[in-house]
This record gives sequence, C-alpha cells and structure tokens, in this order.
Amino acid sequence: MPIIVSVRQRNERQFCQINGENKMEIITRKEYHENGLLKSEWEENGMGVTHGTAREFYTNGKLKTWSVYFFGKLHGLETQYDEKGKLMSETKYVNGEKAWKK
Repeated sequence: MPIIVSVRQRNERQFCQINGENKMEIITRKEYHENGLLKSEWEENGMGVTHGTAREFYTNGKLKTWSVYFFGKLHGLETQYDEKGKLMSETKYVNGEKAWKK
C-alpha cells in the first residue's frame, strides 16, 4: 500500500498527514537580519525537528539557499544562489545523503 504524505492547513496551523491521519503539527520559524530583512525561514514538526522547506536569504533580501528536509535530514533538491540571484548549484539529497550535484 502506498504511503501518502500531505500537509494541511487549519486556521493558521499546519498539520502533516500520513494516509489521511493527522500525525504532527508543522510550525514555521523565522530569523531576521539586523537590517530587518528575512534571514531564514524553515518548517519544524511538533518535536522541533526541521521537516519541510527551508530558505536562507542574503542581507540584500535575495534567496541564498532553498532546501527540503524530511525529519531532520536533507531530502530532495537543494538550490543555492549568489547574491544577485543567479543559480549557482543544485544538489539532490536522499535521506541526508548527497545523490548528485550540478
């Protein structure tokens, strides 16, 4: 039987569902640079483990890194950009292990 994982939002709160059953709350965390612009934003499960998307930004507001975590491990595509927004690299992770990089 396939496992279906989805994220549902209810009244400002997000929940991770596995095969339609609520399993955990997803919380979005944010940090800011001294200039007030967003420094990083990531999602955690209710146990404080990074789970979902994570983004880092330069002090000029441009995206630095975009990545996906699954229960604390990089899992999926991570993209990195320079300070002008140009794509520098893409790395694919599976369960925290680097699968390829271009």
